[in-house]
Amino acid sequence: MVRLALSGYGKVGQHVVAAAKADPEVKLVAIIERKDHPLVGSIQEGVTFTADASEIRKVDVLIEFSTPAAVMEHLGYAARHGVPVLIATTGLTPEQRAVVEKAAEKAPVLLTSNVTLGMNVLFALLPQMAKTLFEAGWTGAITETHRAGKKDAPSGTALRLQEGVHQATGKEIPAFSIRAGNVVGVHRIDLIGPSGETIEITHRVQSREDFAMASVALAKKLVGLPPALYDGQDLITRELGS
Repeated sequence: MVRLALSGYGKVGQHVVAAAKADPEVKLVAIIERKDHPLVGSIQEGVTFTADASEIRKVDVLIEFSTPAAVMEHLGYAARHGVPVLIATTGLTPEQRAVVEKAAEKAPVLLTSNVTLGMNVLFALLPQMAKTLFEAGWTGAITETHRAGKKDAPSGTALRLQEGVHQATGKEIPAFSIRAGNVVGVHRIDLIGPSGETIEITHRVQSREDFAMASVALAKKLVGLPPALYDGQDLITRELGS
């Protein structure tokens, strides 16, 4: 039984709670929130809501769907006690990413902009496609759409896709952001040849439940791994035989 703590009881976090409760291999024991959260200090269906980050030392793995500031606070506890952390929080600064890398020297840390299976397969395959096509004169672009109010733009997923293409080809491709309605997440990649031949790839998340179920599955894989900085692609494509 994997003892799990969740940081961030927002829209995705509430789905993480449901996914954890539906998984017989997981026991959700704590939800960490800010001090002024209305549920802090209560116990809901056997789960303690707390603002005490030291509770992290009592669990087997921590899932972060919170804020960059909260991640920074919680990493210290996790690193000191060797507790694995899955960080799905986006918008980390380069300085904050450096803190994540330091913590990964003492505990396994999975840092990912997108936990879903489909996107992690794309993270692996897009650089390979771009390398072949760009050598033949192709170009590309990314368009990402998320809910109105999402703070970071381009999304962390779009930035990761850009980074993969750049590492494989040495070329930059633009990323365009749309913020509208309550869109959970759509990423479209257009690869365009010199004569107009086009490949269009669209990854669409219909429900936040997709993020939640994937995060619980990946969190379980972190238990027992040696300290290191991982990403979803590391764990998912390993099982696909890549």
